Amino acid sequence: MGVCVKKIWTIAFIILVLLIGIKIGGKANYDSFNNDLFENEKERFETEIVDPNNSYENIDLRPKEYLPNKVAKTINNILEKILKKLT
Repeated sequence: MGVCVKKIWTIAFIILVLLIGIKIGGKANYDSFNNDLFENEKERFETEIVDPNNSYENIDLRPKEYLPNKVAKTINNILEKILKKLT
């Protein structure tokens, strides 16, 4: 009976962690922001590139490092280390 309860609590904890992760990821709506930014810059590029003077200057638009990205990279690194030790 004790082992079964322990398994249920472990599964419930894993589900809780996954739901919290989904909730954190759901709050960040970076995809639409990045998509709008891309479309705006694409339109600006297309108008400048057809200019006979061709005076287009490249702008660095790398995405900022957000908390979900940092957490995902950290988890990925941990999982890779675990898998390397297992193989």
